Amino acid sequence: MDSQKEALQRIISTLANKNDEIQNFIDTLNQTLKGVQENSSNILSELDEEFDSLYSILDEVKESMINSIKQEQARKSQELQSQLSQCNNALENSEELLEFATRSLDIKEPEEFSKAARQIKDRVTMASAFRLSLKPKVSDNMSHLMVDFSQERQILQTLKFLPVPKAPEIDPVECLVADNSVTVAWRMPEEDNKIDHFILEYRKTNFDGLPRVKDERCWEIVDNIKGTEYTLSGLKFDSKYMNFRVRACNKAVAGEYSDPVTLETKALNFNLDNSSSHLNLRVEDTCVEWDPTGGKGQDSKIKGKENKGSVHVTSLKKHSRSGTPSPKRTSVGSRPPAVRGSRDRFTGESYTVLGDTAIESGQHYWEVKAQKDCKSYSVGVAYKTLGKFDQLGKTNTSWCIHVNNWLQNTFAAKHNNKVKALDVAVPERIGVFCDFDGGQLSFYDANSKQLLYSFKAKFTQPVLPGFMVWCGGLSLSTGMQVPSAVRTLQKSENGMTGSTSSLNNITQDFERISGCPVLCSRTPTRPVRTTPRLKAPFAAVAVSAVKRSCRRRWLRNIVHRKQDYLFIPKDETSWVTFQRQPSEHCRLMSRISKNVILVLLTLTSSAFLLFQLYYYKHYLSAKNGSGLSKSKESRIGFDGTQWRAVKKFIMLTSSQNVPVFLIDPLILELINKNFEQVKNTSHASSTSECKFFCVPRDFTTFALQYQLWKNEEGWFRLAENMGFQCLKVESKDPRLDWIDSLSGTEIPLHYICKLTSHAIHLVVFHERSGNYLWHGHLRLKGHIDRKFVPFRKLQFGRYPGAFDRPELQQITVDGLDVLIPKDPMHFLEEIPHSRFIECRYKEARAFFQHYLDDNTVEAMTFQKRAKELLQLAAKTLKKLGVRFWLSSGTCLGWYRQCSIIPYSKDVDLGIFIQDYKSDIISAFQDAGLPLKHKFGKVEDSLELSFQGKDDVKLDIFFFYEETDHMWNGGTQAKTGKKFKYLFPKFTLCWTEFVDTKFRVPCETIEYIEANYGTSLSGLGWLCLCISS
Repeated sequence: MDSQKEALQRIISTLANKNDEIQNFIDTLNQTLKGVQENSSNILSELDEEFDSLYSILDEVKESMINSIKQEQARKSQELQSQLSQCNNALENSEELLEFATRSLDIKEPEEFSKAARQIKDRVTMASAFRLSLKPKVSDNMSHLMVDFSQERQILQTLKFLPVPKAPEIDPVECLVADNSVTVAWRMPEEDNKIDHFILEYRKTNFDGLPRVKDERCWEIVDNIKGTEYTLSGLKFDSKYMNFRVRACNKAVAGEYSDPVTLETKALNFNLDNSSSHLNLRVEDTCVEWDPTGGKGQDSKIKGKENKGSVHVTSLKKHSRSGTPSPKRTSVGSRPPAVRGSRDRFTGESYTVLGDTAIESGQHYWEVKAQKDCKSYSVGVAYKTLGKFDQLGKTNTSWCIHVNNWLQNTFAAKHNNKVKALDVAVPERIGVFCDFDGGQLSFYDANSKQLLYSFKAKFTQPVLPGFMVWCGGLSLSTGMQVPSAVRTLQKSENGMTGSTSSLNNITQDFERISGCPVLCSRTPTRPVRTTPRLKAPFAAVAVSAVKRSCRRRWLRNIVHRKQDYLFIPKDETSWVTFQRQPSEHCRLMSRISKNVILVLLTLTSSAFLLFQLYYYKHYLSAKNGSGLSKSKESRIGFDGTQWRAVKKFIMLTSSQNVPVFLIDPLILELINKNFEQVKNTSHASSTSECKFFCVPRDFTTFALQYQLWKNEEGWFRLAENMGFQCLKVESKDPRLDWIDSLSGTEIPLHYICKLTSHAIHLVVFHERSGNYLWHGHLRLKGHIDRKFVPFRKLQFGRYPGAFDRPELQQITVDGLDVLIPKDPMHFLEEIPHSRFIECRYKEARAFFQHYLDDNTVEAMTFQKRAKELLQLAAKTLKKLGVRFWLSSGTCLGWYRQCSIIPYSKDVDLGIFIQDYKSDIISAFQDAGLPLKHKFGKVEDSLELSFQGKDDVKLDIFFFYEETDHMWNGGTQAKTGKKFKYLFPKFTLCWTEFVDTKFRVPCETIEYIEANYGTSLSGLGWLCLCISS
């Protein structure tokens, strides 16, 4: 009967989920149908408007053409009418003269005839008929005004709808959720060079699967994304999931949305439980503050009616604070309300408040920040059964760290009324990490992720975040994922043994085995001599072997028995003493012969040793590989997979004379912290323990200068023979885009060689003309297996990078000879600021095809002087350690034509005002550049101008940072009028310009538009630069 009910219940749950899914799909279809109707109506309206616009244009063109024809007709008619009138007049005069000449033939008198003949001759000479042009001034041809719209007609017949970009495809494998940030990556199903940008939309939800239509939050939009991935950072994960979708946009229209992707963003969200907090605490969601006036007049009622819930209800009603927890919290909802909701309010000196959400499994993290004037507070966890008079850390059901700033400053860890003083500074924010299943509670500096203290305990029931405040206040940050740095530290810590927090477990084991209660004290005492030279891993078996016969790690605590005491070493000088309490059973055990106990201890240790040898031989050796060196693997701390992969890679490169050097940030940072020790370590002494190459990670990163590599193909064959799976990533050489015949030539950028589960990332550095090293972007092509390694975790390759050429030195690390930068700290500081962007060679070539380059002697002379001035300024500022970048017209010349603008008159640089140094002026004067102008002051609108050779001027603009923008000041030299130029916030990247490595704003186009305007084309920028 019960099994049938359970089966029926599962069927009902499945049907309910399916109904909910179908209903959501129906809602989606209805909304889509409504959207189709609305969008179709809008599109039809827009289509009518477009055609009306076309008709209007055609009407205007027709009217213009008709006017042209009429004007031409009038002009020709006028010309012909004028010519016709002249001809008529000439004809009349000619006929009159002809008639006079005919009459003159009848004159008989010679004298009269001669006179008439002279008159006729004179009139003929002056007659207009002989001076007229008998060719029409204009023709009757009007064919030059004829039209042929066949081409336009074809164009109109080919009118189509706008080309809409296809929907992108979000790759869930490439998406990453970590450190309260979400990186979304997508790709286009086909290459489309007309795409201008992407739009990313996201929203939070508590439902897995397809996005819901009803009862959901609105989509939030991130517009104008130029790349195919975007990272949302600083999120609060107050929902279980987040929906993402993306669409591509060209210059005209946006395409379809991609299929939505749901990513899990689960994190611990809780508020403070106001219903059970102390009356002297003012609680609001994630804030608690000490209130000395709270609860006055209620103390007597609470003391007199401690067990009556009505008193608490009355108290809550009389206070303005809400005592109703969230319906999704532990106290009311799926968990039993009687466990948490009915507990008494904290009272007495227990100024405590607990969280309203219990932790029953998994790993969780939250942060706490105290007010600056807070005199005393505690942060930790506690069982739900914590008594109303109990204080955090003073019972065996609570764990915490306590800060006291009153009378005497103390910082300590507390549990079960035991106090451990912490010799570290109190951080501004405290991060709390709770691993319920692993039985670990750790506290961190939330900013630096430094471990403050860690408890090891077996949680037997759910725990609640707990807080104690006196004379001050606390604010919480919840909805946070466990930071990656904390996870890494936890893995490293869990891989080590001998934690002092395990003393409680040993104590409980001994009590259960012997039946004798044990008191633990942390006072140092003199160690008692035990069996001579007994190894640490086998001396604790008297307790551990009985507790767990199949323990899988070595114990370092040595248990010494002498009369009624157990001594367990905590470190080299400090010992923890356990004293037996007298009981009947204890007195009985004290009569047992010491020799019998010694024999039992020896037999147990021997059995445990044989078991460890058998376990290592039949399990660990097979797991780590039969080829692993036993002499190396047996040493403490060695991780077989990582160390073996690195060793084989170094052997491979050494045999082929490939000069690789280590650039792995994690390992270099560890080496830098212990640099003197590592430098003075011999090859033999460094093999006792693996401290560097065995740090948990997915990759070990090396670098190679490509021009020094002679036999690439032979190296690949040898790598495959040694068991490596290698991947080669190539791409076009950006330096050759300027040359048509070489554009598209590919060069190697990255190599990834995997051995079992560990990979070696070999970054290929190429030497550039500015005497620096450059590496390219690791861009995966379509045929590459994206699951080959977790590419997202690579430290190098997210973007191209530029580094100073490092001087190398050889050291011995974990028994392996490796090359590293001689100044590892400088190399580590370069990594976060190494991003490199190329000059736009193709666009520059197109620019010079449209606008011919100025090759006059004056232009070439100026460019030469400007180049020398730039290089001198870079050398001077580098000596001072001052960051600078190309600004104004110099930056425009780099971005638009990859060269110095020949008609400019100066060189422009930018410097952040916080990098200003008082000796900048004297340094430039020492370099031969006298100060020409100084405008403004250091605190407002500073600008320096230095005079170079041949009237080439160096202008340095200082930039000031505000909350949401940056600005620099300008001053007119003649009038003294001041200006303030605003810029959006920007970061700096490296580039190559005039054979030198310079910085430029990474957001170059926004920077230039802020300088010269957003609506200016390339020609507009040209004109503006001429005028300026």
